[in-house]
Amino acid sequence: MSTLPSVINLLRPLRDHSLSVRLGLLGVVLVIAMGHAASLLHMYWHYENRDERPGFTIDDVRAAYHGINAPALFKTALENDHPKGLAQPTREALLAWLATDKIAENYDNLDLGDNSPAELIAANCNTCHARKVAKEKGANIPLEAWEDVRKVVFSRTVNPVPIKVLAISTHTHALSLAALSGVVIALSLCCSFARAPGVSRVVGALVAANGIGLTLDIASWWITRSSESFVYVIVVAGGFYNFSLAMLTLLIAAELVRLFPRANS
Repeated sequence: MSTLPSVINLLRPLRDHSLSVRLGLLGVVLVIAMGHAASLLHMYWHYENRDERPGFTIDDVRAAYHGINAPALFKTALENDHPKGLAQPTREALLAWLATDKIAENYDNLDLGDNSPAELIAANCNTCHARKVAKEKGANIPLEAWEDVRKVVFSRTVNPVPIKVLAISTHTHALSLAALSGVVIALSLCCSFARAPGVSRVVGALVAANGIGLTLDIASWWITRSSESFVYVIVVAGGFYNFSLAMLTLLIAAELVRLFPRANS
């Protein structure tokens, strides 16, 4: 029972502690902030090429948790009667080309002459898909050179992470992030401004966003495996979690350096 007064003393508003204690806590909070920033950077690097294309997009998240099985955009367009009025022999020749395993090799095959895919695309597609007009007429998809064409002629099949890897990732992140959130939330509730009527509602909203966001984010990793639409829940819930954690950390740091006036008890 002798330790109870010490525990109660520790839980008083952070600004009421000595300078040395506040400096120590401020160091811990800054390390949390640096770790949070590093984890976001790591997430970007880890997922940015998951969909086999450069840059971080929602397809990277979809590829990781649901997988991607997308036919080539060029093939889909041809099968959907685009462009209108394309001669059937030309359409069939292009589809036959896409069905081979030598798409790159045969793109500008000299042996095919005017029937090479490069020539057929130049003659039938570049009225709308040349760079100078693609933005207005071709949905900003130029098809003038192989570097352009190769982006739309290959199908993509990306399997999600193996279930065992997902379980390990859940085990690691669920426990560590929940513990981190618990520390940050506890510190935020020990701030004097958390008692002020206006600010306390903001703190309450951030705490709710943090806990609910983390729950929905991690739960959706598993749900997305069978329901692709939940990939948007991962993105939105993860955004709420990360934003609320950053804001709570910032408020705690402000309390420790006494940027807020003392709230009435």
